[in-house]
Amino acid sequence: MKNSTKKIMAFALAGQMILSSFAFSSFAAPLTNAEKIARVLELEVIVGEGNGVNLEQNMTRYRAFTMLIRLLGRQAEFDNFTFDGNSPTFADANEQGVSPFVQKLMAFLKANPELGVVGYEDGTLRPYEEISSKEYTRVLLEALGYIAGVDYDWNTVEALALSVGLINSLSEVSNDKVNVGNISVLTFDALASKANNNTKTLAEKLGLQLVEKVTQQLSVLSVKAVSNSLVEVKLDKEVTPADVNAANFAIVNHNNSSESLAVISATLLADNKTVRVSTAAQTPYVAYDLSVAGATKSFVGLPVDNTKPAATAVVTDNQTVTVNFSKPVDVVTATNINNYKINNNLVVLKAELNSAGTEVVLTTNEQSVGTIYTITVENVTDLSGNTMDKYETLFGGMAKDTSKPSATAVVTAHDKVTVDFSKAVSKASAENIANYSVNNGLVVLKAELNSAGTQVVLTTSEQSVGTIYNITIENVADKVGNVMNKYETLFGGMAKDTSKPSATAVVTANNKVTVDFSKAVNKASAENISNYSINNDLVVLKAELNSAGTQVVLTTSQQSVGTIYNITIENVTDNAGNVMNKYETLFGGMAKDTTAPTILGQVQSSANTVTITFSEKVSEETATNLLNYVFDGGLGYAINAELNEAGTVVTLTTANQTPGKIYNVTVLNVADVNGNIINAANNASRKSFVGVGTTSTATLNLQAVSIVNNNTIDLLFDNNLTTENVNEVAVAIDKITNDTNAGLTYEKVLQTNASVLRVQFRDDSSTNPSLFNAGVIYQATITGPANLVESNNANVKAFAGTNVTNVAPQVSTVSPINSTAVKVFFSKPVTGITSGAFTIKQGETTVAISSVSVEANDVVTEVTVNLGTALEAGKIYTLETNAGLTDGFGFIPVRTTNSNGSTYLVNFAGTNVANIAPKLDAAVATDRHTITVVYSEAVNNSTSATYTLTQNGTDLSAHIIAAEASSDKTRVTLFLDATTLPNGVEAGKIYNVSVDGTIEDLQGLAINANGSSTDRSAVFAGTNVVNAKPEIVGVSINQTNNVISLVFSEKVVGTVEASHFAITGAGFVAGLDSAVLSSDGKTVTITLENSLASNQIASIGVSASGELSIRDLNNQAPNTTTVQFGTK
Repeated sequence: MKNSTKKIMAFALAGQMILSSFAFSSFAAPLTNAEKIARVLELEVIVGEGNGVNLEQNMTRYRAFTMLIRLLGRQAEFDNFTFDGNSPTFADANEQGVSPFVQKLMAFLKANPELGVVGYEDGTLRPYEEISSKEYTRVLLEALGYIAGVDYDWNTVEALALSVGLINSLSEVSNDKVNVGNISVLTFDALASKANNNTKTLAEKLGLQLVEKVTQQLSVLSVKAVSNSLVEVKLDKEVTPADVNAANFAIVNHNNSSESLAVISATLLADNKTVRVSTAAQTPYVAYDLSVAGATKSFVGLPVDNTKPAATAVVTDNQTVTVNFSKPVDVVTATNINNYKINNNLVVLKAELNSAGTEVVLTTNEQSVGTIYTITVENVTDLSGNTMDKYETLFGGMAKDTSKPSATAVVTAHDKVTVDFSKAVSKASAENIANYSVNNGLVVLKAELNSAGTQVVLTTSEQSVGTIYNITIENVADKVGNVMNKYETLFGGMAKDTSKPSATAVVTANNKVTVDFSKAVNKASAENISNYSINNDLVVLKAELNSAGTQVVLTTSQQSVGTIYNITIENVTDNAGNVMNKYETLFGGMAKDTTAPTILGQVQSSANTVTITFSEKVSEETATNLLNYVFDGGLGYAINAELNEAGTVVTLTTANQTPGKIYNVTVLNVADVNGNIINAANNASRKSFVGVGTTSTATLNLQAVSIVNNNTIDLLFDNNLTTENVNEVAVAIDKITNDTNAGLTYEKVLQTNASVLRVQFRDDSSTNPSLFNAGVIYQATITGPANLVESNNANVKAFAGTNVTNVAPQVSTVSPINSTAVKVFFSKPVTGITSGAFTIKQGETTVAISSVSVEANDVVTEVTVNLGTALEAGKIYTLETNAGLTDGFGFIPVRTTNSNGSTYLVNFAGTNVANIAPKLDAAVATDRHTITVVYSEAVNNSTSATYTLTQNGTDLSAHIIAAEASSDKTRVTLFLDATTLPNGVEAGKIYNVSVDGTIEDLQGLAINANGSSTDRSAVFAGTNVVNAKPEIVGVSINQTNNVISLVFSEKVVGTVEASHFAITGAGFVAGLDSAVLSSDGKTVTITLENSLASNQIASIGVSASGELSIRDLNNQAPNTTTVQFGTK
C-alpha cells in the first residue's frame, strides 16, 4: 500500500503547529503500515464484530459500506434511521441469513442514492460477498467526494485514485479480494488525502487527529542583513504569522556582547519560512549575533543605502504590464495597485511581486490596439525605505492573443506519452485527463504539466507492443482561454523497459566511493545503505544520489592505506523496477587528506571587492562565513561572500577602500571539503592588498532602458557618466540590426541629468525612421565602459516599442531680453546654431544679427541671439529658421516650413528696454590662494582682462598668475602664486579686487568705463583655508601591467615626463617610457616599455625632477608621498 508520509505531514502542519516562543511542534516520522492500522483501529474507523478485528480476514461488502457511512460523517443519521418491511430496499434484502443490521443498512443505502451505492444490474447488493481492492477504492473515492458518472466510472477508478494521490501505482488496485489489514492502510491513506474541491483532508473534515504532535526545536538556516535596518532570518520549516514575535529575537555586537541592537518588529514573508526583522540602525561592517529559538547566527551590518529604486515598464500582452525595479523593493508598496496608474481608462487590477523582489506583474483590463498609454509608477520604496522618483513611460496597446495552442504527441515509454504544446497552456485544462483519449483500451491515468506550461507527460496503462494507438487531444486552452483544435495522431505501443541497471565503483577519497549507474535509478533503493557492503570492516555511512539519478557518492568510515577492499552492490532498481545484478569490485584504501588549504598568490582588490584564491576546493559553509575574514585599516567585516562553482575562489564585498592604502586580511577557520582548516598561526593566512577606490571610476549599473519615441531610447544608469563613458557606450538592439535595417547607426547625447544617456537611431531609409513598433518587446545590450557591470546580464534590459513618433524640433517661442537681444527656445535639443541660423524681420525690414551665445557644435534647447539693430516697442517681429540646424543628434532637420509648404515663422513683440552693462557683483576667497569673481551676467574677456588686488593700499596684483572662466561665463577664478605670496589672502584682513574696462556682455556692451566705479570692484574677506598641494589620489594599471594611470587631486600644469615619477617594486625596470597629461590636467598616463610583474605590490610617487616641473595653478609643487597599487 501507499506510503502517505507527505499527506500525514501536511495534515500535521495544518492541524498541530504551535509557535509561541519558536519552539514548535513538527512532523511525525513516516508511519509504517502497522502504525497506520493501529491508528485506524484506535480512531474506531474500523471496528470488529464482538471478537475484535481480524486483520487477515477478507472484508465483506456490507462492512465496507458501513465504513463509507462513517467516513462520510453520517453515522448518527444511520443510527436514527427506521424502516419497515415496506421500505424500498435491494432485491436480496429479505433472503435467508440476512441479519436485521444488514437489512437496515441495505434500506438506508437505497433511501440515500447520493452515497453512490447502486448495487448490481439484477437489483441485488450481495452484502456478504467479499470486496475487491478496486471496489473498496471506489468506496473511498465516494468518501472523498468524487461522484460516479461525473468524476469517474468503473473503468477509470484506478486512474482517478492515482491522479488524486490515493495510490502510488496501478498495481495497488485490482479485482483481487482484500483483507481488513490492507483495507485499514487504504483507509488511513484516504483520511490523509484532501477531499474533492476542499482544502481540508478527509480526517480534518471528520474532526479526526491522524498523528500525534511531535515537538522539536526550530532550525535557523541563515541570517543576513538586507538593509541598514532589516535582517532576514531563513527557517527550515513553515510557520504562521501568529508564531512570529519580535520579543523572541535578540541581537548583540559579535565582539562586544554588552552592546545590543534593538529589535523593532518581526514580519513573516509570504513563503512562511522567512522572517524579516526590523532593527535600529546597524553600524556598517560590524558583526552581530542574532539569537532565536536557541540558535545563534552571525551577520554583518550594512551601510545606509540612499539610492532610490528605479523602474522600467514594458507591456507583455493584452492584459499584462511588467515593471522591473533596479533593486529589491518593499512588498507592501510594490503590490499596492494605487502606485500604478495608466491613462485612457486602462485599470490596474492586480500587482504581484516576484520572489526576488525586483519584478511586478500588473494585470489590467483589456488594452485597445493602437491606443498610446502612459503608465505612471510612484511611491514604491526599497527595503531601506527610499522612495522612487516618479516614473512615466509610454506603451502601445497590444492586441488580444486569439491564436490557439496546437499539440504534437510522441510515445516515450511503455506507459508514457509526451505532448508538446505550441504555447503555454492552462494547468487545469492540460492536466484534465478527460481531454486525452486513446483507443484500443489504453487508459490515460495522469497528466502532468511542466513549469513552463508547454509540455504534458501522460501516464497510461501498459501499452501492447505492435499495437497502433490513436490519441485524441482536445479542449486544452491557453492562459487567455483560446481552445485548441482537436488533434489526433498515431503511435506504436512500446515495450516495457526490462533492461537492468549496471554499476561501476571507484574510490575517490579516504572516506568516499563513487558509484556510477548505467541508467537513472530509483532514489529510495539507491540511497539505501544496506544495498552497499564493503569487507574489512569498512562501513557505508551515507549514500547520496545526484539529481540525474545516475551517480551515488558513498561516505564510508576511514579507509586504511594499502588495504584491499571488496565492495558489493545489489538490489538497486531503476525507475521501472528492474533490479540490477549483483556487482562486486576491488579498490585500494586511500590515505586521508590532511593537507590544509592555503591562499594562492596575492589577494586581488577591485573597487569594493577582494578576491581570495585557495589552493584547493573549500567548503561553502566555512568559505562564505563572513566572520572568517578579518580586515584591518577600518574595513571591518565584509558584507557578502561568494564562492565560485569550482569552490576555490571567494569574492568578498567590503567597505569603500582608500585608493593606494595597504590593507591586510586574515583568513580564519576556512576548511577544505575534508575538514582540514587553514593554518592561521604566525600570520600564515594573512595577506596584504592595495586598496582600490572609486575616485576616478565609479561602477556603472544600467538600471533601465526607457522608450522616448519610435527611434529614441534613454539609458538610465545609477551614476553620472563621464565623457569617456559616453564615448565608449555601445548599444545593440536584438530586433534592429544592420541585417534588418541597412546603414543603421546611432548618436548619443548626455542629458542634463548626467546619469541619463539618450540614444537616437537612423538608417539608410530615413533620418527619422520608425524602428521600435508598438506592442513589440525589444532587448537592449549595453557594452563599452570598463566600469559597466555586466555580470548576470545586468547590462541587458527590455523595453517596449511605441506608436509615438520622433517629431522634428522647432522654435517654440522667442522672448526679447532687451532691445538688442532675444532668447530663442526650441521644442527639443538642437545643434548647428550660428549667426546665420535665423532671419529676423519687422515687416520687410531685416534685423541684423551680430552674434549668438553658443558654439556651432553645442547641443542646446535655448540660445541668446544678439542684435545689431535695436528692437522697437509696439512692433511685431518674425523669426525664420534657416536650413542647417538639426536635432541634438545631427539627424533630423529643424522645422523650417509648415505642412502647406509655407515658411514656418514665430512672432514676437519688440521692446524698448535697453541692455544694462555688466557688473562685477561679488568676490569670495575660496581658500588663501584662490578667489572667485562673480559677474551680473555672462561676459566675454573675463580671463584676458586685467585684475587689480589690493589690501589696505598694498597692491598684490602681481601675484595673480592665472584665471579660468566658468562654463556659463558668469564667474572667473583667480589663482595666486603660493611661492611669492605664501600667506595668500589672510583671515582677518579685507581685500579689494577690481577689473579693467575690457569686460563686456555677450551683446558687446562694455562694463562701466569709470575705473573708480563700484560696478567694477568688490570687497571681500581673507580666509585661513589652506590651498592643499596637488597629490596623487588614484592609481590603476591595465591588464598587461604596462600602462599606469594616475589621477591628481586638482589640475596641474607644466611639462610631464615619465622620469617625473618614481616607480618601485613589481620588478620595475626603466626603459623608453612615456607620459601624457590629459586635457583637463588631472590624469597622467604612463606607458612602460617593460611591463611590471604580475600579482605584485608596487608604489609610485612624484620624483625630485617631477617636483621641480609639475605645478598646480597656484604654482605649488606636488606632494611627493608614494602611493601603493597592485599589479594584475
